[in-house]
Amino acid sequence: MRNFPAAMILMLLVVSSVEGISFFGGLFLEAKGVFYAPQVVEAYDRYERLRHPVTGWPPTEPDRKHHLDETGSRFVPAFRHTRVSCLSLYGDSFTYSAEVDDEHAWGNVLARKLGCRVSNFGIGGFGTDQAYLRYLHSEPDGAPVVLLGHTAENIVRNSNQLRGLVAHGTEYGLKPRFVLDGQGGLKLIPLPTPSEAEFRQLVVRPSRYLKEEYFLPGGSSGNRTLGFPYSLAVFGAFRNEHIVARVRGEPRHSPFYAADHPTRGLEVTARIMEAFAPEAGRLGQRVVLAILPTGRDLEYFNDRGRWIYESLIKRLEAVGPEVAATGRPGFDAGSSPDCTTPLREFRGLL
Repeated sequence: MRNFPAAMILMLLVVSSVEGISFFGGLFLEAKGVFYAPQVVEAYDRYERLRHPVTGWPPTEPDRKHHLDETGSRFVPAFRHTRVSCLSLYGDSFTYSAEVDDEHAWGNVLARKLGCRVSNFGIGGFGTDQAYLRYLHSEPDGAPVVLLGHTAENIVRNSNQLRGLVAHGTEYGLKPRFVLDGQGGLKLIPLPTPSEAEFRQLVVRPSRYLKEEYFLPGGSSGNRTLGFPYSLAVFGAFRNEHIVARVRGEPRHSPFYAADHPTRGLEVTARIMEAFAPEAGRLGQRVVLAILPTGRDLEYFNDRGRWIYESLIKRLEAVGPEVAATGRPGFDAGSSPDCTTPLREFRGLL
């Protein structure tokens, strides 16, 4: 008994040290997006005024900051004096070409090669769902061919309603999404439109407002918030999909392409892309369904000889021969890259 106080003090010091280390480690992981951190709400009235009523973003007023012209397309330097397009692109930042200037965006490069304007309606952060909705709710630009670009990681975004849950530091980022109805068809969950007071509560407790959000903290995705006891929070973070994917040597979105994934992401994504073709057909447009690999996807292909999204390719091949031929990546497993094939296909469609 004489040593009991000393033992208690030693135990408290050990626990305090572990909690302190875990706290700072948790902050590091939070900065990397492993833990969900509620955003600071500022200038909500401006967001509320400018948010896109269907897709959430981009803002509804002309947006020169993001190099969008009055039609909503990214600037097309190759054909800056005409609005008549031979091809329109819809998708996310990979379609938009976020990390290069207007001149070197692949849509503009393609326009120079085709000899006609290629309108680029790609928007950073979009899921396939938002790209599809943007197409449905945009004024037809008369392009005879339209492309829907699905970047491989979009399958994650297609199960998400609050972008901050999957992309750390995103401001606002509320979005619509599709789920499957009782017959296996698509059902739209519209853009959430909370008041400022509701949004302040939403970012702290998303589960109260977002009933179709897969990435809710504490849910099956492994998403967590950092809280006491910090050691248990850090230990629990190893269930996070970021960590699990890193351990497996796979991109985070890899398991979402399994037919039995709890999000049903493969089925939802396939149905979105399949729905694109008849919508375009009603306007007399021909369709290109393009799957765009990330750098991690190319590494995975190089290491394992197969695409992460092969399940989606096979599903889309059943849509029809024209879509299947143009919907494949630029090169298939076991073959060499052929960068001229997509160009020949585009010229054949025009």
